[in-house]
Amino acid sequence: ELRAEVAERERAQTELHLALAAERELGELRSRFVAMVSHEFRTPLGVILSAAQNLDSYFERLEPDQRRKQLDHVIKATGHMAKVMENVLLIGRAEAGKMEFKPATLDLPSFCAKLRDEVRSSTARRCPIDFRSESLPPARGDESMLHHILNNLLINAVKYSPDGAPVEFSVER
Repeated sequence: ELRAEVAERERAQTELHLALAAERELGELRSRFVAMVSHEFRTPLGVILSAAQNLDSYFERLEPDQRRKQLDHVIKATGHMAKVMENVLLIGRAEAGKMEFKPATLDLPSFCAKLRDEVRSSTARRCPIDFRSESLPPARGDESMLHHILNNLLINAVKYSPDGAPVEFSVER
């Protein structure tokens, strides 16, 4: 009986050590995540502040095209921040177990072609995105989640490719 109790306590202690290690790892991941999000916000906020200060201080002296350029910086930086926030909220919903899978019928080739056009536009056509698809029957999936996943993949492909290098995007069954 004593051996069984000792073995049970050793098992419980091992489980406790594993749980503590997992909690420490989770804490480190959260810290890195907060640092990454802070960095992702700091850069566009700096751009917005700088452009706003330029407009505030030199509005009358700036040519219309220079004003437009400053406003474009604000718009682009704000869009970047909105995307970062959308990703943070998505991760929060996933961690909280509040993500819902909402399958619907969709025309995958048309969906992907539209997404390609959006990414080309949002990345200022930095890289051509070569899209190809075989003829496919209607698919079922969560359009919102699929958009989020494929959008991130395409943006990263463009971001980490040399300027002008084609990005290949294909859909097949």
